[in-house]
Amino acid sequence: MKKTLVFCIAFILIFASVALAEETAEYRDALYAFRYPASWSCDTADNGDIVLGSPGRDSAVLTFALISDLYVFTGDTEHDAPLAEDWITSYSGKNLALSGEYTLMQSGELRGIRALGSWRATGQEAVVLLLSGNRHLIGFVLVGDAAIALEQDFMDSVELLGDAPTESTEGYMRWENPVFALDYPSHYSMLDQGTAVAFINPDDPSCIIMAKAYSLDVEYSDTLAPVIAANALPKSTKVEPNAEMTVIGGRNAAVIRGTVSAEPMAFYAIGSGRTALVLMFTGEEACVLAEHIISSAVMK
Repeated sequence: MKKTLVFCIAFILIFASVALAEETAEYRDALYAFRYPASWSCDTADNGDIVLGSPGRDSAVLTFALISDLYVFTGDTEHDAPLAEDWITSYSGKNLALSGEYTLMQSGELRGIRALGSWRATGQEAVVLLLSGNRHLIGFVLVGDAAIALEQDFMDSVELLGDAPTESTEGYMRWENPVFALDYPSHYSMLDQGTAVAFINPDDPSCIIMAKAYSLDVEYSDTLAPVIAANALPKSTKVEPNAEMTVIGGRNAAVIRGTVSAEPMAFYAIGSGRTALVLMFTGEEACVLAEHIISSAVMK
């Protein structure tokens, strides 16, 4: 479970820095908004993340936001402590060293943890905030004195955006973004990655459903489907990309079958117009649910 959470979260981290001052600017995307000093720089990293830095680059804040219920903090110590400790163990990485010391915190409708650490590259103190609310998961890493001093002003400016999933047919929730929509099992946790989304059974983390959309240069066709599936199949699965056509959920689809970590895997490619959608199911339960989920998929 821990490795899955680390992989999914690392896939969607957004870097930023923030503070409130007399002159401020606003960062806003589909998931959240916040204010930061207009004097701070704003850049885009190679992976698309937003990077903001203080004048002189002596302080910064790294931040991400996503629609997710992988971590849901309640404010109850007994419930939140295992989540906090798991996240702290998982999140410490190349640049961030966490001491393991943390406190529970609340900011408006958001509840979560405030963890202490340091930034290895510079030796600066760091404060990490991880908060959940309204099916959002947001995180901030404040590095350096200037960022840490502005923590409360920063939190007061956060605005949650984006729609949480809604109920669909019995036992399913409806997830959608501007590109595609589909059902997922209501007992699964969800991690929205923009053009990609992952769903995980918290009681059996081997059962995972992932979907990702691709823009095509030409119109989608059944002839292209096996090629799309073979090219999109993650190499980390170590499954031979031998795709064949099948019918699932009343749709023609290319499928690659194999085994991942001793669990069955099915990787499908479907499409409409100039959009292709690939879906990966791992674990016995997830593979059984593939027909309903693929039949529910809509490309906009």
